[in-house]
Amino acid sequence: MKKNTTIEELFEKDLEMDKKDDRDGKRCSARAEILPVVSKEDESFLLFESEIPDEMPVLPMSGNVMFPGVVTPIGIHRKSSLQLLKQAERNETRIVVVAMKEDMDEPGFDDLYHIGVIGRVIRVMDIASNANMAIIQATMRCRLEAVTATQPYLRGHAVLLPEEPKIEHPRQFHSRTVAARKHFAEMQHQKNGGQGLSMKELSRALAHIGSDKVLINYLCSHLDIDTKHKQELLVVDEYEERLEMLERVVEQEMEY
Repeated sequence: MKKNTTIEELFEKDLEMDKKDDRDGKRCSARAEILPVVSKEDESFLLFESEIPDEMPVLPMSGNVMFPGVVTPIGIHRKSSLQLLKQAERNETRIVVVAMKEDMDEPGFDDLYHIGVIGRVIRVMDIASNANMAIIQATMRCRLEAVTATQPYLRGHAVLLPEEPKIEHPRQFHSRTVAARKHFAEMQHQKNGGQGLSMKELSRALAHIGSDKVLINYLCSHLDIDTKHKQELLVVDEYEERLEMLERVVEQEMEY
């Protein structure tokens, strides 16, 4: 529970900054850089669900994909999504989060990618006039097998998707993950035109994610690639394969 408290404290700080931006007449930013301290021991808490209900609320996401163990702020544009998230926060119920193939107001089962994550709603709030944001922590991957209701919001049946727990070559895996962290920091620094955090500062900040698996998922979730290709990373069952795909994407991005 300690890590969730840390996440909420970070969020409270960012919320105050968003409120100030609103008062100053500036465009509010849904600050996406929520980077909690995570240790290796936190993997079992962050990446595992023992069981889920037979029917769960389903949140369709537009333009992004959530990964296990990663905390993500999302903008809320649909009334049905706002109602879903507020009820989930109030009742402390888990939700299914899946990406939409294309942005639309009323997606159906065939409009959604079926591999998603189980999410815990940390907070829902107003950040400006007619603007809402939610902070969601993803835990385990799941597969949405059916939509069972569409009103007042989507509900569906999902099954948990355990990921391959065994790492065949743990030392090599860790070394490659550290290298991916550094290359990702370099890529982000280049894309930002040298503005903001330096490469070393960003890499050092990412090093606070002490779990290799959560770090890989964090980097995947922050790649500047389209939803379809990001979804391909989520579908992979083995972390070594996901890391290999991540390495290729970062390498390609750094070439441009």
